[in-house]
Amino acid sequence: MTIDDEMEMYFTASLLSSYKRKVERAAQTIQDALKIPGGWMISYSSGKDSTVLLDILCKSGWKGLGYHAVCSKYEDPAENIALSKKSSEKYGVDISVVKSFGEYDAWKAAGYFFTTPETPEEKRLARLANSDFKQKRREFMQSNNIRNYFLGLTKAESRGRKISLSSRGNTYQLKTGEWVCCPLADWTPREIWAYIVSNGLEYLSVYDTPGFSREQLRNELTVMYTSGLVRHGIMLQYKMSYPALFCSLKKEFPEAGLYA
Repeated sequence: MTIDDEMEMYFTASLLSSYKRKVERAAQTIQDALKIPGGWMISYSSGKDSTVLLDILCKSGWKGLGYHAVCSKYEDPAENIALSKKSSEKYGVDISVVKSFGEYDAWKAAGYFFTTPETPEEKRLARLANSDFKQKRREFMQSNNIRNYFLGLTKAESRGRKISLSSRGNTYQLKTGEWVCCPLADWTPREIWAYIVSNGLEYLSVYDTPGFSREQLRNELTVMYTSGLVRHGIMLQYKMSYPALFCSLKKEFPEAGLYA
């Protein structure tokens, strides 16, 4: 199937009444969440879900700040940052790009590339890579007097996300008091792309990588605690999507080449 064929398929999907109801429910979920006091921001990533979420938020009357955690040029390629800046200008939303400790930092600290952490030091570094962006988000919210945030999470992403969102609901309160709203929780990847295509939204070139389903592609390099992604070829996808970055990563960490 060519890209043009795919785009036609997604545009057709946007004409379905079931899809239109999803859009309406997402907008209503946002409007209901905005009634909760404390201010709301968007946790943004430049990925397909974030792209849709930001557009629906702005069309639903939300105004606020954006938080975009980035780790390295490998995990967050330049086009991710570029789209973040374009989106900020397009919607008039101040999206702050904040550096956080990521997987590349963990490999640098360990001195070698690894995926599944096994040693105590690997586990410590992996936990830091998996939590620092959350801590930076809390600090960002506190400094801007914001209590709540929107996320572009969907149940279709993983079994864990499905269980979590099904039990908590699309809008839920954390033990720390913040409210989190996931307006796209019930959307399928096809519906995400139906929205992107029917609304003419710009998206990252990584999603056009040949040989991979755009509905499953990742816009960032994530291999720790994601053995399923590694088994299903995320490193090969990364090699094909960003050949120069992959060569640079392999030069620094030859072990990375074994996964693609």
